[in-house]
Amino acid sequence: SPGSPIPRPSSLSSDGFEEASPDPEPLPEAAPERSEEQPSPDSSPDSASAGGGGAAPRALASIVIDDCGQDYERERGFLELEAPLTLAVLPHLPDSRRLAREAAGRGRSVLLHMPMESSGGADPGPGALREDMGNEELAGRVRENFLAVPGVCGVNNHQGSHGTTDPRVVRAVLQEAARQGVFVLDSRTTSTTILAQEAQAMGLRTRSRDLFLDHEDDVDRILLEIDRLGDLALRHGTAVALAHPRPATLQALRVGLPRLREAGVTLVGLHELFQSAPVGGDPEP
Repeated sequence: SPGSPIPRPSSLSSDGFEEASPDPEPLPEAAPERSEEQPSPDSSPDSASAGGGGAAPRALASIVIDDCGQDYERERGFLELEAPLTLAVLPHLPDSRRLAREAAGRGRSVLLHMPMESSGGADPGPGALREDMGNEELAGRVRENFLAVPGVCGVNNHQGSHGTTDPRVVRAVLQEAARQGVFVLDSRTTSTTILAQEAQAMGLRTRSRDLFLDHEDDVDRILLEIDRLGDLALRHGTAVALAHPRPATLQALRVGLPRLREAGVTLVGLHELFQSAPVGGDPEP
């Protein structure tokens, strides 16, 4: 998808999220570095009505809130928005299971936010996949991570600027995704990722994110990125953005989501967006 350059985070900040730094590469090659039972989420009432009047929507967009599971009190504000946001939940954190169950119970799409190795040496957190693990250890770690986040309909990578370029690590993730019957979202934390490419080769439902909304933790800048998400969706039919559970992001979404509706863009959970698009259905330039 064409677009202006977007930033690439370089390291983890003190609040547990990754900081952004300028990236000279344009979309689609640009890439910020970030960061049980499987019910199919029902479509939110908002996703059905956001286009207005029951008419077919002109365009669909999904917003994935990454890095969830760290702070339930902070993250539940995103669940309480009357909007079908998708939550990507990290495994093995104090609030991971509680948040995932509540999100799935509210009909939201829930992803396993798979911790993968970063080229910058940042710690991806509990459940991290590392290239020095043997095949059995990798496979076991991936299975444990899926079990730690109930109700998921998909998986995306947390960090992974190194892990998503390693064929053996990528295969371990994708083989379990195939067993679980879930789709794969490539967060594109590096332009050399092979995650979506390999998932498509295996016949899995997959696509890559189009942009990050909050690489700058500023309400006005986030609003500009929400508008940009709408432009991409109108141009290509679908668009996917990643964001993080920060106060500025929540404030910007309260203002920016009505603007998406007014522009003719329908916000849907990622599960619904995947149902509307073909396998490997990234928007074409």
